Amino acid sequence: MFKPADQRQGRIRPLKNYSDPNRRGRIFDFLALIAVVGWLYIFFISDLFLINTIQVVGAGKIDTADVSREVLSVLDHRASWRPWPGRHAWFIDREALAQQLQTALFLEEALVDKSYTHILRLSIKERSQKLIFYSHQQYVWADTHGAVMDDLTPSERKDAQARILGSRPALVDDPPLVHHDLDERMIHGYRVADDLQVKQWVESTSQAMKAGFLYRELNPPGASSTKAIFITAQGDKVFVDLAAPLEPQFKGYLTFKKYQPKDLKVTEYVDVRIPGKVFVK
Repeated sequence: MFKPADQRQGRIRPLKNYSDPNRRGRIFDFLALIAVVGWLYIFFISDLFLINTIQVVGAGKIDTADVSREVLSVLDHRASWRPWPGRHAWFIDREALAQQLQTALFLEEALVDKSYTHILRLSIKERSQKLIFYSHQQYVWADTHGAVMDDLTPSERKDAQARILGSRPALVDDPPLVHHDLDERMIHGYRVADDLQVKQWVESTSQAMKAGFLYRELNPPGASSTKAIFITAQGDKVFVDLAAPLEPQFKGYLTFKKYQPKDLKVTEYVDVRIPGKVFVK
């Protein structure tokens, strides 16, 4: 009688186990890896969470298209490399973006809302786009580049003079008012100062008003100097250093006025340029 070879030799060969748990585990691990990579791609690399729309609240004279262009430029040119795109909504540094927008667009304030979709919302507050500049008896409007735009109308001139003389109180929403006597007559297009100087004037007067330091006029620094003079609502001449943080200087003056002894009179000036100290003459 014929017998299989394995039986003839007294051995039975086991069948292959196609349900090997180790093999199934490797397959599941491989599929899990593919799933993880897929989800990582969707969340971090795909276009699903990329910012492509900018919604701007508070824009007045500034063009929202300029704001959007600047936002996307900042996001696309981030300082350090990351594996995800610069426009990824999850990884936007809101404070850094707001600061860069304030500087680039010369804004008084920028607030960036966190977004988890393709829309980024931000709120901005523009600085004054023009200021009153007067030299001798000529009063003009100048833009933020320092170029003369036009003479003040008679009513505007009268209001500015009332503010300068203290016959009407300075208001928070007053335009910046700068006094510097020039040798030339100011005509349309004449540059009263360069861009950096004018922006410094606008920024410093804005900080003054925000600090509650209501002023009548600003006398800007001369050549190679950073000392400016604010004429306050009380008529005091206050020396400040425009190259140093202004908020503590303004607060120093306000604290001095709050606790000023009755027998101490300001006859010439108040100097608040040194932190923590007030010099009166």
